[in-house]
Amino acid sequence: MKKVYVLVEGQTEETFAKEVLYEHLIQFNIYLRPIIVKTKRVKGGSHYRGGVNSYSQIKKDLTLLKGDTSVDLITTMLDLYALPKDFPGYDQANQSGVEKALFLEEQLRTDINDSRFLPYIQVHEFEALLFSSPQDFHPTLSKRETSQLVNIAKNYSSPEEINETSAGAPSKRILSVTNNSYQKVTQGASIIKKIPLAQIRSECLHFDSWVTELEKLR
Repeated sequence: MKKVYVLVEGQTEETFAKEVLYEHLIQFNIYLRPIIVKTKRVKGGSHYRGGVNSYSQIKKDLTLLKGDTSVDLITTMLDLYALPKDFPGYDQANQSGVEKALFLEEQLRTDINDSRFLPYIQVHEFEALLFSSPQDFHPTLSKRETSQLVNIAKNYSSPEEINETSAGAPSKRILSVTNNSYQKVTQGASIIKKIPLAQIRSECLHFDSWVTELEKLR
């Protein structure tokens, strides 16, 4: 059994890793364990998790994970949207979409410098995966809201092309349609579990490439 750590941004990504990716990868004799980024460490107290504000938070956790000699692979699931500005290569990333993610992944790989490390940056954020089958928003959302989201998806050849602007990112579009009532932790997790992983992979090719690399570890 191969052991893999995946560093994720929050609870929704953790749920996706635990209940979707884990179930898929265990078939390849791969044990996937998600870990949420610690955003604040209190000596003798609790750690705060989720909501990444700086690259130093990410690097601290990745450095700690590298110290586990029993792990076969360490990977990430970080959003390209609102990535911390101190992220390696951020100022030099003049590309957009998948090309930008690929560039930043390589910068991260160089900075972490570990043969067991496989960087992955989600284009442009977790909610893009939901747009791989927007009809599955219903009944979590109303028929009217679901229909609007289906129409948004039709404007793009891939959910990974839904842009990362402050108003146009996938999550912002969902919030606009639902009058800011969308709850990522509860509703996002509920919706993603209804969408077949094969459907997500067929619509989101950068995501598919990452899963393919994970499968190769067997």
